[in-house]
Amino acid sequence: MVHSLHFPQFQEREYTQMAGIQRSKLPVLRVGKTATEPIISITDNGQIRFNKLAAEVFGDSKSVMLYDFNDKRELSIVGYTGKLPKGWTEEDLFALPAPSEDAAKHKGVYINAAAALRQLGYDYKASGSQNFKELGMNKEKRLIRFTVPAGALAKIPSAPRAPRKPKEATTAAAAGKPAVAAEAEGELDLTI
Repeated sequence: MVHSLHFPQFQEREYTQMAGIQRSKLPVLRVGKTATEPIISITDNGQIRFNKLAAEVFGDSKSVMLYDFNDKRELSIVGYTGKLPKGWTEEDLFALPAPSEDAAKHKGVYINAAAALRQLGYDYKASGSQNFKELGMNKEKRLIRFTVPAGALAKIPSAPRAPRKPKEATTAAAAGKPAVAAEAEGELDLTI
């Protein structure tokens, strides 16, 4: 008999016999943040980062062009599809990092654009890391457009990180102690 399980769906059935715990009946727990909207971030070291949803616009492009900076301070970033504008070479492109083999670990992409941002008049060092959510996107043209502010923005306040604690052995195996089997409680028969 199962006397206590600390799951809300089993609280009413405290004294019933169970055949197992079905994954579909358990609450969904999310770890970390999940992208819900496309965002471009400019970091304090001059990287332009695209979250997973923004990076989908580039498709399978391996590099991008910073293109068409207009008088409204809108910067267009275009995924390279094999067609270059007149006077451009492949060395003029910004390379995207190769995607991870594991698609679940692939969170987004970035380009190193510090020199380009300085040329556009944006002070990324004084601004700190900033997020830009107002994006114009076109998947067919592999295009993202956003406004690059002039000068510096006010830094986003952030809490200082606490110093890391030194790693210590927390498990019996890591501490060099032999593992001891735990005693089973109640009438739980797991024979096959």
